[in-house]
Amino acid sequence: MARTEIDVNVLSRGALGTTIVDTLIPADGLKVKNDGKTLLSFRNIEAGVNIVTISTSDIDNLEIADLSFTLADGSATNQVVIKGYFPKSIYNQDDGYLYIDASVVDKVYVYAFQTA
Repeated sequence: MARTEIDVNVLSRGALGTTIVDTLIPADGLKVKNDGKTLLSFRNIEAGVNIVTISTSDIDNLEIADLSFTLADGSATNQVVIKGYFPKSIYNQDDGYLYIDASVVDKVYVYAFQTA
């Protein structure tokens, strides 16, 4: 199955009252177009920790470890974690997208954004 694509939202001073609509990471993962200025917001709703992985690409046939980080127990905190920027040469896959996966699916919300 294919990854679910999410849009990158552009935030500006006029958009400060905008409602954030985030997306759950499904079993096949998410992908987001990355121009090197993308930021990602993560929120765990799992009653337990959740590990998020952002895939990296190989550079000159050298493997670079994926970026993985742990989100705190979602039932104990309303923590939001923001990650970025993602250099294109390291994080973009051949199709120009970032790939995002979670250890427990349908329990992590993601919101992609940039500043104007």
